[in-house]
Amino acid sequence: MPDARVIAIGTATHGNAEPYDIVIEMLQEIKENKSRVALVLEEETGDSVIINQNHSYYDNDRKKLIGTYSVYNNSEMDRLLSWVKSEDVNFYGIDIKSIYQIVEVVKEFLNENGYSDINIDKLRSNANLKYEMQINEKIIEKIENIMNELLKSESIEEREFDYISHLVNCIQMNYEYILGGRQNNVRDRMMAENILWVMEHESKYYNNENILLFAHNGHIIEDSYAFENNKDIQYITMGHHLSIDLGDNYYTIVTEAKKNSFLAVNNMHTDKRKLFSVERKGSLIDVIGAESPSIKFCTSEYLKEIGISVWDLTVIGSYFDKI
Repeated sequence: MPDARVIAIGTATHGNAEPYDIVIEMLQEIKENKSRVALVLEEETGDSVIINQNHSYYDNDRKKLIGTYSVYNNSEMDRLLSWVKSEDVNFYGIDIKSIYQIVEVVKEFLNENGYSDINIDKLRSNANLKYEMQINEKIIEKIENIMNELLKSESIEEREFDYISHLVNCIQMNYEYILGGRQNNVRDRMMAENILWVMEHESKYYNNENILLFAHNGHIIEDSYAFENNKDIQYITMGHHLSIDLGDNYYTIVTEAKKNSFLAVNNMHTDKRKLFSVERKGSLIDVIGAESPSIKFCTSEYLKEIGISVWDLTVIGSYFDKI
């Protein structure tokens, strides 16, 4: 087992089944050998709070998905979240593309503590964010003042203060991401910052020094690269930031997507899967009977060179909507 505080396991897609087994096995081994571990997923920060409460990606009461990534709603993720629940392992999301659920979580916290008069729903809208920032900043400042008052009066514990403060900070991260044109570099930098926050939070409040990160290969690899369709822009990955900040305490495991079973997005409720082989050169036309771009198969030894190919298989499950 790698001797690193953060072990990152990458997947070539957001829909193939096999990497989940690796994640569960690695979590079990870390917990058996080091007593404690936390799971971090490439998922929206706020959504992960709700998922952690339900230990599922599907809300049976409301008959709707909880998380942003619909391909996570499968039996493998159910098994993973069941293990997380049974072993009392903390679960976190690190993405900041959407803040809908973050606002809901902070709103519920404020209501429970007697501050239902805060117009926090205003923070959720970013249609005219550039012109609304001054108003939003005042709302955030008011929330921060409330948090400080609650902590000073010992109405909340320091751990809860830090956690809600982190969620509020993620709202501000989202604004920076939106105002910056939704740039991938900004997103990956912020996900790296959130990993560092999880490390500090786990160490301070749970005496845990071990994090397992499960995300796309294109995020966890340590080397920056240029996209094939825009070689002038260098893509700085989350893994690049973490490798600089953590050195040998950041270890990556890249998984392949050959002869894997993939979840068909439109059939997620029946959890149908289709087994197929992806060759390094070719297409999926013969497999699915529809036009598809050429698929380049990525192995770990090529990841430093292949650029856009890192993402070619990302949502391959969406092609199988008629199986």
